Amino acid sequence: MIKKLLLLLLFSSPVLAQYSPADLDLAETTYLRKFSPEVISKYLTSGRPERVRAALLSLSHSNDTTFVEAITGLNFSKYGDYMSFALGHIGYSKASTEYLLQKALDKSPFQEAAFDALGRTGDKEAYNYLIEKYLSTEGKNFNGISLAVAGFNSRGIRTEDGKEITILTGEVSDTELPMRRRIHAAFALSRTAPGRDSEESLLKVLSEKGSKEDDIILRQYTLAALRKLKSFKGSINLFKNLILDPDWRIRTEAAKVLCYYSFKSEEELNTYLRLLKDANPNVSRQAAISLREASLDGALREYLKKALEKSFDNSFTLNTMGEIFLTLAKMEPGNAFNLASKERDKVGKVYYFRMMQENFTDPERNLSHLIENSADDKSEELERLGALLALQKYLPGNEKLDGILLSNLSSVFAAAVSVTADGLDSLFIERHKDELKRIIKRQAGLHLNNAQFTESSMSLVGLAGKISPEFRTEVLNLMKTSTLYSMSSFAFKELGKTTEPRKDLGSFISFWKNAFIYKYAVVTTDKGSFTIKLNSEVSPISVGNFCSLAKKDFFNGVIFHRVVPDFVIQAGDPEGTGWGGPGYEIVSEFSPVPFERSYVGMASAGKDTEGSQWFVMHSYFPHLNGRYSNFGKVVEGMDIVDTIDQGDKIIKVELK
Repeated sequence: MIKKLLLLLLFSSPVLAQYSPADLDLAETTYLRKFSPEVISKYLTSGRPERVRAALLSLSHSNDTTFVEAITGLNFSKYGDYMSFALGHIGYSKASTEYLLQKALDKSPFQEAAFDALGRTGDKEAYNYLIEKYLSTEGKNFNGISLAVAGFNSRGIRTEDGKEITILTGEVSDTELPMRRRIHAAFALSRTAPGRDSEESLLKVLSEKGSKEDDIILRQYTLAALRKLKSFKGSINLFKNLILDPDWRIRTEAAKVLCYYSFKSEEELNTYLRLLKDANPNVSRQAAISLREASLDGALREYLKKALEKSFDNSFTLNTMGEIFLTLAKMEPGNAFNLASKERDKVGKVYYFRMMQENFTDPERNLSHLIENSADDKSEELERLGALLALQKYLPGNEKLDGILLSNLSSVFAAAVSVTADGLDSLFIERHKDELKRIIKRQAGLHLNNAQFTESSMSLVGLAGKISPEFRTEVLNLMKTSTLYSMSSFAFKELGKTTEPRKDLGSFISFWKNAFIYKYAVVTTDKGSFTIKLNSEVSPISVGNFCSLAKKDFFNGVIFHRVVPDFVIQAGDPEGTGWGGPGYEIVSEFSPVPFERSYVGMASAGKDTEGSQWFVMHSYFPHLNGRYSNFGKVVEGMDIVDTIDQGDKIIKVELK
């Protein structure tokens, strides 16, 4: 096994070594979020490339722009990727923006990194300058412009006349540009809003032939951009080719956009329905979901309904059957409860409760069913709570409903508190203002130092703000006294104050020791095994934490609670809800390592809230880059990862 893995590594993308076991002092000041100038300076001036890069990784988390001068004083031709990364994350400063703008317009090996960093931190003036400069010059030398556009747009910075859409459409269509550049243009279009005049160009890109990974990624994002338009006006031949594509990821993206095709016959509809019976469970499930978006005339709509009813059998996975049920419920809402009663065993309570989040033909009946049917586990309870919250609009002032919602807000179940706090409407808040104040103050105080409640506490702050700005400030002042760094730093930031460093190292030494012992983790699931190569050189704390948990058999029996087709599979929550964790938090370790297919990252509820949840990428998604800790890569068994469905289980994790 190990010999085979070593051979695989020889052909994998190299990752420049940064952290090593000798870098304890840098790792410690970074973990404490103190960023000692003496320690940082020692590394930046060491003359050793790996130590300089490690210091730049550290500084990217500091939010301290006084370090900008030290960063920009380094050799850009040698460290440009890590320098750009640090400047893009450290926060806005005029000096760093001017520096990045200069480097972005210089044709260098790290030009793309400079553009990406500008998109993360530049101001509107810099953005307008870039757009005008691109349009007034050749534009061919702007390698990375699409990443900049995506970054600026994600922060709400756009041109008033949509010039960036013209640029992106031109970039994705230009076959003379490097494929990576075209991919980033398609990605940026999928994250913004392509115009109708982009559609023809996008369809042309879809017609290009190619089976390499880059060809697949380009088509994935082109399909995603078309999905933004909720339109597919391609030919029937292109329609069929996408459905028959050999790569399951393309078939998944096709399911998401081909539902907008203007179906003219039962034959065309049957062609789409082939996706329901796809061998890959992710494709099948996505097709069942996307059918809810299909716009069909009377005859074809009736044909689809009968076809779905006929196909509603045990040959599908539970998730696909559940989504078929929801599609049928949407098509015929008046019959949803009869269908649920008939097919309850096949559907399960999760989908039964989910149906009631969108079906309001008889709100009183919904409430009765939700009261009479308790959940069997925490995942079901969250879906049940979602259905109860959805009834606020239809049953305002209902005492039973209001009592249940107040009870959930007072719960010790952190996820229920968060979902309730986020979901209460303005009328409910006005009716129960005083009671809500009492509950919020009690919950915030009780769970002040509870890592499981970090996300819930943030939701309580949001609810407090809906009551009054003064009450929100009162809750934040309480939260800033938390011993949890994530909670106190959140409160300090929201109050407009400088965040204090961490108060203690916790299990830092244990994590640090474990970070450099193991190189691989073999994850055995009920679908098969896959092997992760651990990247302690970039994310030592994440690796050390993962190894510490694996040594305790923490992941054994844990399900993949979240699977988003052609995006990620996610596990590590013993509750199976997405809110659970190990009872503590570790720091974020962002880096320039991209979230391409097979890479492994730490899930979080915000910076420095990571715990035990982790995910594996189905495909390349640049918007995750530098926003999540990338701590490994699957080097064997991606075929297993591709077949994992939501609810599948981890049997064990072995460290090598």
